[in-house]
Amino acid sequence: MKIFLWANILCLCFLPDMKAQNVTYDIAPDVQKVVTLYESAWENVKKTEGFRVQITSLSGNNSRVNAENLCKDFREKFPGMPCYIQYQEPHFKVRVGNFKNRLDALKCLQTIAITYPGAFVVRDKIFFTTP
Repeated sequence: MKIFLWANILCLCFLPDMKAQNVTYDIAPDVQKVVTLYESAWENVKKTEGFRVQITSLSGNNSRVNAENLCKDFREKFPGMPCYIQYQEPHFKVRVGNFKNRLDALKCLQTIAITYPGAFVVRDKIFFTTP
């Protein structure tokens, strides 16, 4: 019991002297080179596998203009969510979002399905965000 008491007293005596310290790491030049190479490689990656929600697919006369108008309408109703028009002959497809997994895409689908009842989740190349 006496040892425990003395240990606590000693800790309390030296506690005010303890301060947060800044820690710096010396990284070997070879390791720093690999880290820089890794970061620059990810900067060059524009797209990766993911999911989007497809609102519609249009073809025929004025389909491009209709797709642009639909995308504009979507941006007004759901600000902050990206909208994309993809052309795969002969269709203009309007797709929204950049989701890394299907669950996030399904959550988005539930939100927009009231306004766009024909929407569905598709696998697509999405814009990469930092890992």
